[in-house]
Amino acid sequence: MTPAEWTAFLDVKAKVEALEAHHAGRIHRDPRGLKLAQEAVQALRSTVATAAPITPALSQPERPDWVRVSHAPRFLPINVTAARMRAKRGQASGTGRKVGRHWELHLPSQPEAGDG
Repeated sequence: MTPAEWTAFLDVKAKVEALEAHHAGRIHRDPRGLKLAQEAVQALRSTVATAAPITPALSQPERPDWVRVSHAPRFLPINVTAARMRAKRGQASGTGRKVGRHWELHLPSQPEAGDG
């Protein structure tokens, strides 16, 4: 099960539990609805219990090696102008480069302490 499928599955489980709680307050009107909701919640809980140990933990997406300065605010807590200046300053040291007419910044695989 992919992380997106797992997230969607847990969302459905939460919605069915909310439905069960809604029907529990209306037991005098629709006892069949409450029973069906309880059965659905029980089935989902057992599925979560069996699938949880084999589902990998949700991980952060990997950062690209090089990123355009216009996209740098997505990965670093700086604005575009600061990213452009950092790329220009880092051209000699290899942390910045110019590709065509665009500046790019080199991002390490792990965020550094100075990045935020």
